[in-house]
Amino acid sequence: MVLTDITKSDEGKYGQKNHFLWIKNPDALIYKDTSHKGKKHLCNRCFQSFPSSKSLTNHQEWCFGLGESPQRVELPVKGKNDFEEFKNFNRTMYAPCVIIADFEADNRKYNENYGGNMHKIMKQKANSFCYMVHWIETDETWRPFLYQGPNATEEFVSRLDKELKRINDVLEVKV
Repeated sequence: MVLTDITKSDEGKYGQKNHFLWIKNPDALIYKDTSHKGKKHLCNRCFQSFPSSKSLTNHQEWCFGLGESPQRVELPVKGKNDFEEFKNFNRTMYAPCVIIADFEADNRKYNENYGGNMHKIMKQKANSFCYMVHWIETDETWRPFLYQGPNATEEFVSRLDKELKRINDVLEVKV
């Protein structure tokens, strides 16, 4: 593996600070990167490592490298994988309450190029929000708070800060 493409300038010229690197065995270079102590297989396009050649082959089917990395889209097959369900219950965290919030926004026309084929055509500006606090153990819900007006995002952060102080006061009493 030779890393030369990353050292060229846009004009194809090489400057004084360019370095060329020839790695005879890239798998050995990344050996200590993970706790997996078997042979690692490195993708030459995106430099991601895999524990087996089979997983590397599966990855390379859809890998387009670092610069051109579109994502593979897999739509569900009707009757086979229609639903996704949560399985990692060991990764859950206890929360005494949940804040449920929703924003509404205006779409405004916007035209900004990001280079290449990408450009932004719409910009969203929040105009209102609503939130409520739901306590898990008691199933109690604090009244919903609705705001419509200017600076909705700033107002949301301000209101949320006040609500968190109120929640902390309740939790201190319970302890």
